[in-house]
Amino acid sequence: MAEDLSQLPRSPHADKFRLALAVLVGISIGAILIAVAVLLSHHSSSTGAENQAGGEQWSSWQPTRANTQSDIADYVAPFYRQNGTQQLAVVTPLNIASISASGTPSGNGMVVAFNAAGGGSGANSKQQLGILPGKSVAYNICGLGAHNCQLGGTPSTLRMLLMRREALELSLFTLKYMPSADNVITVLPPTQPPKKSGAKPVTTAVVFDRKELSSLLSTPLDDVLSPEAPLVSQLKLWKNSEEASGVSQLTARALFSSKVEQQQDGTKLLVLNSLPPS
Repeated sequence: MAEDLSQLPRSPHADKFRLALAVLVGISIGAILIAVAVLLSHHSSSTGAENQAGGEQWSSWQPTRANTQSDIADYVAPFYRQNGTQQLAVVTPLNIASISASGTPSGNGMVVAFNAAGGGSGANSKQQLGILPGKSVAYNICGLGAHNCQLGGTPSTLRMLLMRREALELSLFTLKYMPSADNVITVLPPTQPPKKSGAKPVTTAVVFDRKELSSLLSTPLDDVLSPEAPLVSQLKLWKNSEEASGVSQLTARALFSSKVEQQQDGTKLLVLNSLPPS
């Protein structure tokens, strides 16, 4: 006859076993809850990276390093190439002082001064030197040519339009991922005037403030610029594209001549003079 199990003596460790089992179940439930919380957090952060236009991400690439400006410079530069193997230029961040509302600079960077149109018209018009207010972020595009950051190869207006495209891309990434930036300045490689003129190389800068590009910061970047810049050999075909026309229009009124001067107190000025639309 089978024994009545209910009559068997109770194990002295039964209560300890039940307690241990309860603890294990509790730990398992806690681990599941933590995993769910992590997944929800990841989904929330991914959603936060999406823009306001249809929930799409603004760009497929985003800066990850603490020094966002260097991250942007290192990412953008390799896409601009003479050919499949030769990069056109390197991009270097410039140290620029921030200017308070009262006009006081902070930090040991260069101060940006620009000549803005003053009163009068025609021959009587004047330009007035002023300090660019707010937080400015600046880049220098240095060509890999033989002299003074010039681009190698044959100079052309199309190639400088390509550099203006690079300046626009740097500006868009900066204003999108550096919310404290008010202005972006990109100093382009100097252009060599005709040898017969005897003139010195001319350095141009592209300058945007946040308001000028604000509408493009809620539009996916691929809708403004294609993921890869054209090679120099493709520029004659590219010049007839909608993108080239857009780059020309957006940057035409953002062009300044650029030079660095030193004040008597040792402070360096990045002096910008507005140029006619080009």
